Amino acid sequence: YGAEAAAQHYFHRPAAAPDAWQGALLAASLPRPTSWNPDSGGERYLTFATMIQMRVERARYLWRYLPDDSPPRDSVVTPGS
Repeated sequence: YGAEAAAQHYFHRPAAAPDAWQGALLAASLPRPTSWNPDSGGERYLTFATMIQMRVERARYLWRYLPDDSPPRDSVVTPGS
């Protein structure tokens, strides 16, 4: 249960290592994890994940507060990549 289990199940990587699109997919799953998940691929789910990724992108000004070893600022992946 939780983010670690979901990241391992859907992306075969630890929860600390998803790319931006995978993180958005996991975040979008939170309201309805049984029907909204990376395997479902529903249109509304993917729209919600895209919206989450866009919000993160707009909040880039906050990235200056992250530690130096955080992912590069240009690591955002577009949907379907």
